[in-house]
Amino acid sequence: MPATGTIGYQNATDIVLDMASTVAAGATETFSIVVTRAFRVVGVTCIAEATAAASTVEVRKGASVISTGIAMVTANAVTNATSIDNAFSTFAAGNTLNIAVTSGAGVNAQGLIIVRTEPLALGDATTVTAV
Repeated sequence: MPATGTIGYQNATDIVLDMASTVAAGATETFSIVVTRAFRVVGVTCIAEATAAASTVEVRKGASVISTGIAMVTANAVTNATSIDNAFSTFAAGNTLNIAVTSGAGVNAQGLIIVRTEPLALGDATTVTAV
């Protein structure tokens, strides 16, 4: 069964993925939102809710990687992206933001992923299920 979560705009500046269930051990699941406003990604923070060795998060604009390899390994740990690829960090309304969560072998990943943005307009939250 795919992991589920809620993804949407938080306080008019950030996009938040709150994973309601875990990503199965050894699996990668992608959570997507078609954005309703223009913005630029300025940071990504992951807060792990479970210990999941070797689990990572990747943020993309469509298939283009904005930030990769963000650790989501130790329960309650807060990890920030170490880089943002400016070539892909600007979004127009209608673009798709993807958050791919890869769980390490033998463990289930779960957490909160916050994509910090510099917005130009407001949007609405959307409930999603990974495919």
